[in-house]
Amino acid sequence: MPKVAQSFSSKLRWWIAFYNIKEVFTTDGTVVYCNVCFKHVGSDRKSQIDAHSSHIASLQRNKISKQQLLTNLSSTKDSYFQDMCSAFIRADIPLSKLNCDAFRQFLEKYTGKKTPNESTLRKTYLPDAFNDIMKRIALELKGKYFYIVVDETTDSPGCYIANLLIGELNLNASTKPFINDNLKRLFEEYRFEDKLLLMTSDAAPYMVKAFKFLQIFYSNIIHVTCIVHGLNRIAEKVRELSPAEVEVYRSIMNARLPPNPVVTRWGTWLQAAIFYSDNFIKFKVVVQNLEEDAASVTKVKALLSETAIVKELAFIESYIESLPDIMEALEIRGMTLKDQLEKLSFVEEKLEIVPGKEGKVL
Repeated sequence: MPKVAQSFSSKLRWWIAFYNIKEVFTTDGTVVYCNVCFKHVGSDRKSQIDAHSSHIASLQRNKISKQQLLTNLSSTKDSYFQDMCSAFIRADIPLSKLNCDAFRQFLEKYTGKKTPNESTLRKTYLPDAFNDIMKRIALELKGKYFYIVVDETTDSPGCYIANLLIGELNLNASTKPFINDNLKRLFEEYRFEDKLLLMTSDAAPYMVKAFKFLQIFYSNIIHVTCIVHGLNRIAEKVRELSPAEVEVYRSIMNARLPPNPVVTRWGTWLQAAIFYSDNFIKFKVVVQNLEEDAASVTKVKALLSETAIVKELAFIESYIESLPDIMEALEIRGMTLKDQLEKLSFVEEKLEIVPGKEGKVL
């Protein structure tokens, strides 16, 4: 009887079975994921799995060595320093504030204790505070259904980072969010793959792609895009249709005149547009009376003389004036689905009456 060819998925499961004493590897039949390193492993050949297993063994030896070192260090740690570090984190006070001499002297005067350096807390005590919070979050969500909200932002050096907001799905109480950057790292030995039900993010292509990747490991997850982000995209489309208005705002921002739109806050440029629509004549008089010959003033004067500016501001105020308030309302936690749908229906009705090509685009 001829041999039956073994499927690729069967091969993968056979290759990883030897190492899965504590479920080191998982697979969906097409890719292999390492639960120790939290990343994909090359799986075209069995030798790739074997090589990565050697790497894992090395990591575990280093981990044991570090744990022994940390155990020795923990016995000499100051509980006052640890409590101070935790208190600063919970109060959202930067540890760098300890570098202020006046603040250090104040603490030492009224506590009678030595105040640690910022670097001491950051290097020695911050990891323990972080791990305590992670354990608390994991325990609170253990065995419960939960959701995640993913968003991309930048840190102080300008590097892109992804924030992950995690909360319990509870019909009887408002959800309490937690920020974390790695689900696997958060839950460690707890099984949670079937408890993750919902992911919310913006509609960016890379977020949609990320969701498709997550579906491999979390079979019950569904993806919902952020409503407020969608409304902001409508507002941005209006700005694209109003090039003259954009130039005015750029000039105004350079001239440091209020209100100043904030790039990272949705709808703030709309609020600025509505303000200048209401006060356009007065603002124009003020600018025309400026005697400065600065390039920014000259440019603003020239732009304010264009009739297109008035028309575009009037268009914004007439048809999408309500968008900033609705976007802000939808960001409030605890709003019922009925109220959310009513607000979206109101926006839809407003957009349907927008005339011309702008109405078709919106």
